[in-house]
Amino acid sequence: MAVIEQTYQDSRKTYGSPRLHAELRKKGFVCGQHRVARWMRQEGIVGVKRGRKHPRTTQRQPGVVPAHNLLNQNFVATAPNQKWVSDFSYILTREGWFYLAVVLDLFSRKVVGWCMSPKMDTALVQDALRMALLGRQPPTGLLHHSDQGSQYTSRVYRDCLIAASAQLSISGVGNCYDNAVAESFFGTLKAECVTAAFVN
Repeated sequence: MAVIEQTYQDSRKTYGSPRLHAELRKKGFVCGQHRVARWMRQEGIVGVKRGRKHPRTTQRQPGVVPAHNLLNQNFVATAPNQKWVSDFSYILTREGWFYLAVVLDLFSRKVVGWCMSPKMDTALVQDALRMALLGRQPPTGLLHHSDQGSQYTSRVYRDCLIAASAQLSISGVGNCYDNAVAESFFGTLKAECVTAAFVN
């Protein structure tokens, strides 16, 4: 029980029973998920639940014809810098609401570029992309995927990708599953880091 308690505390009191169980197994402890869930019920503790959604950040630019969906929900990469996904979302800080843009490498699921700003503009996503391009120097043929937001379909953003000899891929209209890895990243970030920072 002490190990479960410590692991829960180490997660900043954010993990539910599935993630606690997975973390314990990584540490070499043998126990069932039901036992972990039972202990949490007995102690009256719960993991942090993801909060309600805020207004959509995806705003299509009228008249722009987006690129085809080349990624097509195939989130598997066999090497670094083959496939990147990009997105941005609202983040609550102690100074108010900001926007965080990220570029994720699907091979490692690492953030390879990011930018934070109080403005939801093209510069936000472009600066995140520039960081990724400068830091990674991807080879010709990199597949870059995003949603149909006006920031991602802007001429300046597309020109950055074309200059890097990258392939452009855009999600279908209103289909969050087309960019599920980025959506999942923000869900986890908000549940385990942002929400926890204000709870504790």
